[in-house]
Amino acid sequence: MLAFAANRGWNYQTVSIGSANPLTVTLHADDTSTGANAPALSQFVAPGLVATAIGATSAFLNSQVTLVLDTGSGYQVKNFINFYGTFPVNAILVPHTLTLGQTMSPYAGVSAVVTNVGIQPHEAACPIPTTAGAAVLYTGMGQTATVSYVPGCGITDLIAANGQDIGLVSISSYSDLGTLSVRQQPLATTVWNTVHAAVRAILNEH
Repeated sequence: MLAFAANRGWNYQTVSIGSANPLTVTLHADDTSTGANAPALSQFVAPGLVATAIGATSAFLNSQVTLVLDTGSGYQVKNFINFYGTFPVNAILVPHTLTLGQTMSPYAGVSAVVTNVGIQPHEAACPIPTTAGAAVLYTGMGQTATVSYVPGCGITDLIAANGQDIGLVSISSYSDLGTLSVRQQPLATTVWNTVHAAVRAILNEH
């Protein structure tokens, strides 16, 4: 469902809640960015609506996760890395197969249910924009986040508890970025913060 491929970049656009300033968010798949040759997804954030947050003016690396991709049952998040340090997670983010009504417990205190199967929002940006995907509602600590997954494409849409809608606008390929240092700035919840939060503690930006 995550459609992980080395050097692939997923570009999203949104408008921060409580602000008129739009944001561009890019997830980048980089096998070397953790310094341990572990598969990783890095999240970049840039102000404004640009083609990609990678290399954009004022862009910054917000967070990273290291992944164990082939668990036989789904995509496992091993660690979450941000400005504050590295935090072990060891939770299944999403199974390989999703069916309507399916329930999951990806992390202690967090539950998930498949609420929709079919064409997902912002799927037009996918390589094959007519592939049936699924929406998963994550719930924990009194908050929610809905993530849309499309096979062969990845995450196409995310709606946070505060109503922030983050939609996929393009997928491209970017070279390995090498070992990266992570720094976090105080912004409204963005796509990987929220996906991580759905696994560890919904919408916890730390």
